[in-house]
Amino acid sequence: MISLCMIVKNEEMFLETCLESVKDIVSEIIIVDTGSTDKTLEIASKFNARIFHLDWKNDFSAARNFSLDKATQPWILVLDADEVLEKSSHSPIREFIQKQEFLAYSFMQITYTNNEDTENFVPITQDYLNKGFKGYVICKIVRLFKNDKDFRFVGPVHEYIEDSILEKGPIGITDIPIHHYQELKGPDFFRKKQLDYLKIYEENLASYPNKARAYRHLGNLYYTFLQDYDKAVEYFYKSIELKQDDRSYLGLGWCYLKQNKLSEAEEAFKKGLEVNRRNPTLWASRGKLYILMRKPKAALTCFQNVLKLGNNPQVENMVRDLKEKLGV
Repeated sequence: MISLCMIVKNEEMFLETCLESVKDIVSEIIIVDTGSTDKTLEIASKFNARIFHLDWKNDFSAARNFSLDKATQPWILVLDADEVLEKSSHSPIREFIQKQEFLAYSFMQITYTNNEDTENFVPITQDYLNKGFKGYVICKIVRLFKNDKDFRFVGPVHEYIEDSILEKGPIGITDIPIHHYQELKGPDFFRKKQLDYLKIYEENLASYPNKARAYRHLGNLYYTFLQDYDKAVEYFYKSIELKQDDRSYLGLGWCYLKQNKLSEAEEAFKKGLEVNRRNPTLWASRGKLYILMRKPKAALTCFQNVLKLGNNPQVENMVRDLKEKLGV
């Protein structure tokens, strides 16, 4: 029922673990190789993968869509080699494709990192594969969808398929985790990869149909990997001009925090919450800002709002400490 579609290059470190995690739920494995020189293809062959070769042209969407064209099953699952799916998620995935309530489903991509300055960083004590990471960031990402010729990825980098799916119907939201270990290749490799993405973005910006999204991603790249906060602010504002997005306001606020522009950060977080009051990271960021501004009661209110939206051990500790200081 499911075709696993992947694009790979020199992924001998990750590929076997990835394929082992999904071999029992997929009917075929499609591997599109863009120039591996290690044991990647040898590993893929162990899993009876159908292997195709594609010349790399700095366009992830083109490679993704090439892999989709090779799929023969009614449903498609997309993974990267440095990702792992929990075995416990197999049963709900089977239920999704049997019920066919939606044309596609989004999963929670949990990207492990040791960079505590990363936007939306959540500290942890243990990651899924016990690799010793300090924390993670989460984003929703569509990875399971019907095999439909009209469903196509767009964007040379940070490619996405949601728009073409939404033209035909809504997307189901799930809490199925995809564990993402891209930083295991080392911080230097990861940084170079992200800067390569930035270059592709800027060279192909005109080709992005959703420029608000592209500008937001550019802002994140300049914030995280170049620490060029002025440039990041510029891109976040460009994104906001096209679409009022709470994530862009969050990035904007973080930039202002780095520049010690506290009143500007406060305004950015406020506007972000006007767009989406259910964004826990915005509430947490606003709370941390109020601590810097020596407004503990306002900070406490923000952190309590975080907890209303879900469990967060780090914020629970902050609430407890603030209550002790305030005597409440």
